[in-house]
Amino acid sequence: MSEIREKVEKGERLSREDALTLINSNDLISIGQLANMVKERKSGNHAYFNVNYHINLTNICVSRCKFCA
Repeated sequence: MSEIREKVEKGERLSREDALTLINSNDLISIGQLANMVKERKSGNHAYFNVNYHINLTNICVSRCKFCA
């Protein structure tokens, strides 16, 4: 994990092996710290939100996907 941390700190791209190490790791605290480090570098201390509006034009559903209740 220390090699991955060094890469993240330097802004280097992670390899496939690094990704597999992260996926198989149980060290969620370290993974969260690394993710936060990258996020802070990209957007600082700002949070962004997106509001999506789904307007049903009719109450007749032909897809029956249960998306619109």
